[in-house]
Amino acid sequence: MNTITVSSTSYSVVQLANGSVLAIGQDKNIRRLNFTNNTAVVESFTMDGDFPFGAGAQGNLFGQINVNDSGRIQFIRSTAVGSYTNVRSFDLLANDPNNMIGRAVGFGHNGLAYALAMDQTADKTYLYTMDPLTANFATRREVPGTSEIGPQMAIVVAPEPASMLLVGLGLSALARRRRAK
Repeated sequence: MNTITVSSTSYSVVQLANGSVLAIGQDKNIRRLNFTNNTAVVESFTMDGDFPFGAGAQGNLFGQINVNDSGRIQFIRSTAVGSYTNVRSFDLLANDPNNMIGRAVGFGHNGLAYALAMDQTADKTYLYTMDPLTANFATRREVPGTSEIGPQMAIVVAPEPASMLLVGLGLSALARRRRAK
């Protein structure tokens, strides 16, 4: 087992398709973890906001949300190992009158991003759905339970209905063809 000492408290770790493993620190720096020589390289890209917390990744796109009342969310693309570009940044929770805290970011197979936020005033948790490239909101839904939900979430990738329909049609065509012989 490898042990890597990181010089700042890190609240999220993500792995990108290009093989990079990144830790996002409380100091807003991205650290690329190198398991060959057990080091954490501070990258030359600093995150937005004041307290990066929850992060998620899909492909070479990753997102992070801040634990503050504006819920600053940022989507970043890794163009190569050690190279990053800001795709989109915005305050997800800025217009909400209650005391909201960003908790986690995840991605679905449909290209959408999901953010989990806690409403400390009303003791509720909400799941926001958005397009990370345009920052357009699709939905805001309450998650049953209290705001004591854990700080992370997992997106389970399942086949979309159209893919399952095509598989079913193909199997039925094969069965018909086999019966015809």
